[in-house]
Amino acid sequence: MSLRGMWVAVLAVVLCAGPASAKSTRLKASSHGGVVKVAVGKKTLTYYQATVLKPVEAVVVGPTRLRVIARNMAPEPGGDPVILKVEIDGGAPKTVTLKAASSKTASAPGGKAIGVLAKRSFEIPAGRHRVRVMPSEAGSAAAVRLYRGTAKKAKVEWVPFAPTKFEKALRLRSGDTELTCYRFTATAPVELSVIGPLRMRVDTRVDFGMTNGTTQSYVVKTLLDGKPWKSFSLKSRASHTTQYPEMAEVTPGRSVGIALEVPVGRHRVSVLLNGAGVGAATAAVRVVKGEVGGR
Repeated sequence: MSLRGMWVAVLAVVLCAGPASAKSTRLKASSHGGVVKVAVGKKTLTYYQATVLKPVEAVVVGPTRLRVIARNMAPEPGGDPVILKVEIDGGAPKTVTLKAASSKTASAPGGKAIGVLAKRSFEIPAGRHRVRVMPSEAGSAAAVRLYRGTAKKAKVEWVPFAPTKFEKALRLRSGDTELTCYRFTATAPVELSVIGPLRMRVDTRVDFGMTNGTTQSYVVKTLLDGKPWKSFSLKSRASHTTQYPEMAEVTPGRSVGIALEVPVGRHRVSVLLNGAGVGAATAAVRVVKGEVGGR
C-alpha cells in the first residue's frame, strides 16, 4: 500500500470510531435564586439556589446524561425531606429526595448547616432541552449543581425491606445461605408502608407442589393505596437448589423479579397473586439504600 493509501486507511478508522465519550461538564444556570458557596473541607463549591418562585433553569444539548447534585438548604433533625422536581421541556417531573440530615463534611456560608448530598442521573435525547429544577413545596430551598456528560457511575446498593403484612414468613435456604421471604396469595397480600419516591424490587418465587410440573406461569398484581396499580405476567421453573425448611412439601420456584417506582408521598403498596391455578408465592423485597431514610 502507498503512503497516501495508509493515511487514508488510518483516517477512515478514526472517523468510523466516532467521538470519544463526553466528559462531565458543569452546566451554567440561565436563571436561579442566587449563588450559594458551599465549603467542603478546604474546597469551596458553587451551587445555585432553587425555590418554587425562582427555579434553577439551564439548557442541555443531547444526547447526553444529565446529573443533578443537590442539598437541602435548611436541614432539621427529624424533619421532612425536600422533594426536588426536575422538569425536562415541561414534561412530567422526575424527583430527587433531599434528606433533612445535616452534612458532617459541608457547610453553607457563615458555617450554617446544609443537607447531605443527593444525586440522580437522567438520560437526555438528541437536541436542545430546557431543564427546570425546583422544590415541590413553597418555603423549601435547595442548593443545586447540574452536569452533562459521563461520570463514574455511582454504585446502587439494594437493601432488604420488611413488609408490614404477609401470610407467613419463611426461611429460604440455598446451600449455606438463608434469607427471609414473605408468603402471599390471591387473598392475603404482602403489604408495605413506604414514603416515595422510592425504587423497589420484589423477587417472587411461585410454589411448586406435586402436581405443578416443572414450569408454571403466574400473574402478580400490585395495588397502590388499595387501587389497581401494575400487573406482571411471569413464568418460572422449579428450583432444585433451594428449599423452605418450614415447608418441606413445597418446592420454591426460581426467583423472578419485578421493579416498582413508588411516587412521592406516603403510600401503601400491596403485592398479591391474580388468577386461578396458583396457590401461593413468596416475596423478598429490596429498596435502594439512601432512598429509605426516614421511613
